Amino acid sequence: MIYLGIGVVLSYVLTFFIYRSLKSYWADSHAPMLPSRIEMGPTMPPEPRLQGMPGHLDDPQEDLRNKIKADTAANNKLGWIDQKTGIAQIPVNDAMQLIVEKGLPVLTPAPAEKK
Repeated sequence: MIYLGIGVVLSYVLTFFIYRSLKSYWADSHAPMLPSRIEMGPTMPPEPRLQGMPGHLDDPQEDLRNKIKADTAANNKLGWIDQKTGIAQIPVNDAMQLIVEKGLPVLTPAPAEKK
């Protein structure tokens, strides 16, 4: 037990001297950051940035509400897309009701080519 105690104390003393010498070596060899880099401050990642991250000023919840509002308005819009050719836009609910009443148009398959 005595040899074990002496071994522990000697290993502690050896570790302490290694620590102190490495600490002084690091202090002598460490170069501080250049002043121009310190003044720059933190850099932002390039665009596009994720919502909610630093540098992104928009609120993600407000963006979602605005998108849902715009999509709903577009789905309920009634108007002409091209009046000359007779292409109109009707609300989605009306279009679904027309499909239920009239059914989808039947497309005839193109004739197969003969080789």
